[in-house]
Amino acid sequence: MSGQIKLANGQTVERPPRLTHLEAADVVRFAWQAVTGRTPNRNERQLCQAMGLLEGVYGSALHDEVDGSASRNWGAVLALPGEPYIISRDTRPDPANPGKTITYEAHFRKYASHADGAAGMIRVILKYPGAAEAARVGDAHAFALALYTPRPGRKIGYFAGMAKDTPAQRVSRRAHSLLCGIIGIAKACKEDVLAHGGHELFATVNANKDPQVNLIPELAGKTVKDYQAGHWIGLTADGIVGPATWSALLLEGKPA
Repeated sequence: MSGQIKLANGQTVERPPRLTHLEAADVVRFAWQAVTGRTPNRNERQLCQAMGLLEGVYGSALHDEVDGSASRNWGAVLALPGEPYIISRDTRPDPANPGKTITYEAHFRKYASHADGAAGMIRVILKYPGAAEAARVGDAHAFALALYTPRPGRKIGYFAGMAKDTPAQRVSRRAHSLLCGIIGIAKACKEDVLAHGGHELFATVNANKDPQVNLIPELAGKTVKDYQAGHWIGLTADGIVGPATWSALLLEGKPA
């Protein structure tokens, strides 16, 4: 993420630089150790890193609308009374109007370092029942479901999802997004992808039986290999729609 950001007064400033995937991986390892007292396994690190990429672009997405300063907030964590914060806007589904969203002003926690920001996100994640175990075994779908489910006494979970989606679609969309993020992270870090998205992501279509990607109208006419070779996330162009390619397709549209 680069370029400029527009402040509330109309002025523009340079956007804070984003960490690389490799740098972010080190931050997550350090933050997980600080929170839990142990080194994360690869599943835990990949899922939490993908969450930080999705929610806060490694702490560079949320910035103060007054002075443009970085929040280093990895997980869109809200500030508690007395904590330093930035003022920014966010959206959530409107429970009174299905399919509509509400834009609201929020006070997001401002952290002194990326390690603090990542640790803040991890602490929130681990408060959700089932999230720790899902991260340990690398199940992106179970991880997303745990974070979508409201904790006792709360009305909404960690994320709300898109207003037009059903709750099941919101969970699946988050799982797919996490998995695609992990693919990019793993490629940059030169490591295997251990996390998976649940059983529904492991449907495999052999390109020899169906050489055209006709799952999505706008992709009709492209071969599987062409689609994989041209995809930004770095798919292996082997002509087989495995878990990674299937997740990428699901992110772009609904398979027939």
